Amino acid sequence: MKCRSASQRRTALSKSSPRTKAVTIEQATQYLSKTAEFLASAYVDLTQGRKIAATSSTVHAGINAGDVVSAVRSGRRSAGDAHDRAVDLLRMSGPVGLRWPEATRSARDSQTEG
Repeated sequence: MKCRSASQRRTALSKSSPRTKAVTIEQATQYLSKTAEFLASAYVDLTQGRKIAATSSTVHAGINAGDVVSAVRSGRRSAGDAHDRAVDLLRMSGPVGLRWPEATRSARDSQTEG
């Protein structure tokens, strides 16, 4: 996926909002690396029967992946404890961001069924 320049990013939220933080492409790349690391950890934990640890790592992977999407698309990430703000950022990130909350909800629901 091609990263948008700062002038092309969607910025519907105020840049001074206390619940968001400006993010560079370099930082978004770090979030992507963290996503991969958490997913690898979740896989190992799951294969070893550590379902709680696997779920925790999966949640952290999802949080970081959401930060990647919103950072690349809008240049911002959620910085507060209000999870609805992160969802707002994802919704403003275009079609990829719009699908993200539903995809993570489906993954969460499949984790709780087992």
